[in-house]
Amino acid sequence: MSFTGIGRIGSQHILNINIQYDTDNFGFPYGAALCWCTHPLKYSVDILDGDEPVMTAGSKIVTGTAALFTNLCSDFQLNSTPIYKYIAVQAKNSSNFFILEVDYVVDDNTIVLKFPAPETDLIQYGVPIDYFNTMILKEVVVKSIADPLTAIFLEIGSKFGESSIVIVGASYYSVANEGGVEPLLFSAVGDAPVVLNY
Repeated sequence: MSFTGIGRIGSQHILNINIQYDTDNFGFPYGAALCWCTHPLKYSVDILDGDEPVMTAGSKIVTGTAALFTNLCSDFQLNSTPIYKYIAVQAKNSSNFFILEVDYVVDDNTIVLKFPAPETDLIQYGVPIDYFNTMILKEVVVKSIADPLTAIFLEIGSKFGESSIVIVGASYYSVANEGGVEPLLFSAVGDAPVVLNY
């Protein structure tokens, strides 16, 4: 639900409580109904093509065998800097979700990250995040709308990996940056909607 339009300065966007009705491409991974992304996902840009690239904890190199990482760039022949520098990722074996920040693309099967991968695993799902084509997201707030005595367990994915928090009663999670909040992933919990303030 958007009160003044997604991305307009001063607007607020509440990600739908029912993730199956996501029409703005904030739900990740597509069709699996696992979590929300704070920025729209670019499902039309295929970067895996059925491949499951390998990431290694502590390494900035991600490699595949049949990936399409050059699709992250506007024109790879002229510039290896990605226009989609963030990728929403779900690991295959751990099922953890987090963000990879791409520094540059080497070729179709290799990318170099700005920060090391948070774990060693295969990438089961990977979707570019449309970070630069949206207005500056200034704040993300997650509050409980459940009974004040009910604990809400929330998983948060960032470029540093996946972490867990508990929201009880009047407590809440908030992150703000006037220059723009970097993409985050939140588990889709009906009693804790994600509110985006632009």
